[in-house]
Amino acid sequence: MSSATSSRSIYKRLPMFVYDFKFDDLSIIAYNHFLKPQDHNKIKPAFYVINFEDLSRSHRCNPLEKNTMKDITDASESARTILMGLNREWIKRQGDFFVESPINFLTAIIWYLRRYGDVEFCTLPQVIQVMEVNYDELFTLLRTEKEIEVLINPFVNAYLNDVMAQLEGQVAAAKYRWRN
Repeated sequence: MSSATSSRSIYKRLPMFVYDFKFDDLSIIAYNHFLKPQDHNKIKPAFYVINFEDLSRSHRCNPLEKNTMKDITDASESARTILMGLNREWIKRQGDFFVESPINFLTAIIWYLRRYGDVEFCTLPQVIQVMEVNYDELFTLLRTEKEIEVLINPFVNAYLNDVMAQLEGQVAAAKYRWRN
């Protein structure tokens, strides 16, 4: 996202993720625009930083807040931002099967949790916990949400056809970063 786009989005008080590859260059620009007075806002906005490299420089917040995800594309963008932040070399490999597959897997889990009941279950620790559920239970749960069917079909098919090496390859990239 360019600084001009960030400035316009911040001025309009749109919720957004800003991926700052060279932290903290773009973050400083975004924060300075955020500080400009906005008389037309009824709700006081907030500014949070999540730094995957140095958690001591991160706010404690829920980047997967249920109310900020209106449709599955919001879950997809969240999954992409999180995984690209954890796997910076993936930025150059976007579109590659072993990059897009973990993003789809994480998107499916995020969206399932977003849609799950009236209780607030959509947080990063819960996403990580659901990823660790055994495949029988996991795919039974995920298959109940029709909106993510297209995302999980490759995983379910690999599981049902007992192609565990392929399935583990698809899922491992998403799980690996949380374990290390």
